[in-house]
Amino acid sequence: MRSPASGPRAVRHVGRHLRLVARRAIVRIPVRELTDEFGFSVGPGGWNHYTALLAEHDRLPDRPVEATTYGRFFLDHRVNGVRDLNDLLDLTDGPPRFAGLPRFWLGTYPWGGLSASDIGRPGPAFGWAHDEATGDDTSELWGRGRTLWHRPCNRATLWNEWRLTVDLCASIRDRGYSPVTARGFPLVTLLHHSDGRRRAIIVDGHHRIAVLAHLGARAAVVEVGAEIGMADAARWHAVIGGHCTVEEATEFFDAFFELDGSERYQSVRRSWESAP
Repeated sequence: MRSPASGPRAVRHVGRHLRLVARRAIVRIPVRELTDEFGFSVGPGGWNHYTALLAEHDRLPDRPVEATTYGRFFLDHRVNGVRDLNDLLDLTDGPPRFAGLPRFWLGTYPWGGLSASDIGRPGPAFGWAHDEATGDDTSELWGRGRTLWHRPCNRATLWNEWRLTVDLCASIRDRGYSPVTARGFPLVTLLHHSDGRRRAIIVDGHHRIAVLAHLGARAAVVEVGAEIGMADAARWHAVIGGHCTVEEATEFFDAFFELDGSERYQSVRRSWESAP
């Protein structure tokens, strides 16, 4: 959890926030438009592992983490088989949509990274695909309490994320939430579809946004770090670098408007029901 700032540090934070407001970088985003960097929405109708965790904890606080919906999802063999972004977006029933497209590591996208400094170049890569390509072992860096998507998803990572999310929710319930005097607002990248739709991809602040959505907030005040338009696909990093065509890149872009996590959760859940 981000602790409230005080004294000179609080003054610096407030000053920075005022500058962001002046640049119109602080905006109010409806929860229905907020999704994480893998297309798991926190909005109504979608499925997100953090909001699912909180909803179940409210009903069954003593259930072991491994037995929760959240735990079962990440320990499922289909999720543990995820190596890259294509696999994760294809974690649905039916023929894979992205199997024939160029492979993208988890953490990278055809349009580059998810912060202003990363636009036009690849974002940070992690996961099995990265390790296989480089010969490195990043499981300690990314796999232990840092991300749920590095295979294998160990139980220490599951428990750490569960504890962090539950504790943050309890704190916000008890004390309220004010990003103005905290370390900062949640950070998002705005995706603009050619048909006028918008998605706010959470770059930083996943837990806070999930807690606010769980507690019934209809919108969240966030900082916009970068904006990416579908019409600019010819200038995206992977297209310029020859890794994919404009059409292939926009297929990935489209996925963040079509997928909301519920389709992947239901698909994995069906694998539980069909298991012997």
